[in-house]
Amino acid sequence: MIFGAIITLGGFASMGNSGLGGLIVALIGIVMFLSGIKASMSFERAGIRQQISVPFFESSKISTFVDEINEKLASYQDDRNVRMQTDRQINNNNVNTATIVNAIKGENQAVVEETSKFCPSCGSEVTLDATFCTHCGAKIK
Repeated sequence: MIFGAIITLGGFASMGNSGLGGLIVALIGIVMFLSGIKASMSFERAGIRQQISVPFFESSKISTFVDEINEKLASYQDDRNVRMQTDRQINNNNVNTATIVNAIKGENQAVVEETSKFCPSCGSEVTLDATFCTHCGAKIK
């Protein structure tokens, strides 16, 4: 960025000797100076903060990129929620089936056994005694 400012000043200074050459050098310096100005986007996933910096003239593309990231994260979250809900329904169906079978056999005790647990942050399956997720590190309640 500083180098661009120096070239710009040099271009303006040389306009007295060669107007067109000085103008070209000044424009090159301005472009170099402006490419040093950055626009940045920050996002956080699983407690890890990421930052992406681009030249300011690409900032319109970064907003499109942000929209695409948000769409992907939303579809990932929806998919994860559907999988978790399906697993819960299967587990509940197994418990209900065991209860019905026990009732038919004349046994009064319902077998309620939780077979799996899921991370509330990333949706990964974790062991029943897990305190933290092995995938993202989030605390399991």
